[in-house]
Amino acid sequence: MNVKTGRDPALGTAPVGKLFWKLALPAIAAQLVNVLYNIVDRIYIGHIPVYGAAALTGVGVTMPAIMIISAFAALVSAGGAPRVSMLMGKGAPDSAERIIGTCTFTLCAISLALTLIMQLFAVPILRLFGASAATLPYALEYISIYSLGTIFVQLSLGLNAFITAQGFSTTSMLTVTIGAALNIVLDPLFMMQITENLVAVSFNVTLLRFAGDTAVGAVTVLTTTMSLCMQLLHGLTQGAQPIMSFNYGAGNGQRVRETFRILFISCLTGSM
Repeated sequence: MNVKTGRDPALGTAPVGKLFWKLALPAIAAQLVNVLYNIVDRIYIGHIPVYGAAALTGVGVTMPAIMIISAFAALVSAGGAPRVSMLMGKGAPDSAERIIGTCTFTLCAISLALTLIMQLFAVPILRLFGASAATLPYALEYISIYSLGTIFVQLSLGLNAFITAQGFSTTSMLTVTIGAALNIVLDPLFMMQITENLVAVSFNVTLLRFAGDTAVGAVTVLTTTMSLCMQLLHGLTQGAQPIMSFNYGAGNGQRVRETFRILFISCLTGSM
């Protein structure tokens, strides 16, 4: 659906249960595919002769910094995408387009600021996040290159939610799949990594202090596995968001409550 066409009949009239899973399943698939970035990257990095273990630990140390970049994209999309769905439900596509434009500008401005910060203060930031003398060179080399692509990360993660917000979760899934496929092909050449694992800075610092670089590397692998479970719940909520926001904007509280009930049951079941 194009924003200019106003209301999407499917979001407002299709059976909630069927519509929920139609949107949620591609969203779940997109989240799981996104984890491939982590898995594939770390397979390649971990198998580098001689330096593999140290390089893997170095990449793990950069996770908090990368999470900060991802968090700003989530901040903009989490606030903007539901608002767009609400305005679509109200039949106000022009206002929805203005919000998308504002969010796009905001993402670009944040990208510029984050790129400058990471380029200028990478060393103290990585030391704060638990980099040791052995792993700092690998972490620094990686984050220096990664931060140059901050704008692409911000736009891809931030604007993808607006595609889902309009009911096009399959298209959203395909955009992520294309990136994952390219990552698999290009990884042997460029060792690129995008990660959204919620690794607390204290983990790295504490592990480095009491157990050394090997422990930091081990936790890096474990958190990658944990993220697979979290993406299931993330995908479910992404599938429900357009339905709830659209119908909230349209004043259809019954469909909002029904969608929330299905989402709650699904998340509870998926967490067991």
